Amino acid sequence: MSKENKEFVREFLSTMDAQDWDSFTDMMAPEHRFHSPLGPAMGRDEHVGVDRDFFKSFDAKHHILDMVAEGDKVAIRGKTTMVHR
Repeated sequence: MSKENKEFVREFLSTMDAQDWDSFTDMMAPEHRFHSPLGPAMGRDEHVGVDRDFFKSFDAKHHILDMVAEGDKVAIRGKTTMVHR
């Protein structure tokens, strides 16, 4: 299962970078919760809306530097490059 979960994370970030918002939304469970240090937890639709608004101002690309998976958990160390439009 760890291999499949790692591939899911790669696809999730790639889908976000491609701004394929319908597929991005479909990849999240209806009860999805996104936790960020910038504010309160967001549900799926709010999370997609915030990312969609962000990508209106920035071209961004996620780069995975390291990835570790065990069971149903995946952790990444990465960087995001951005260019303001």
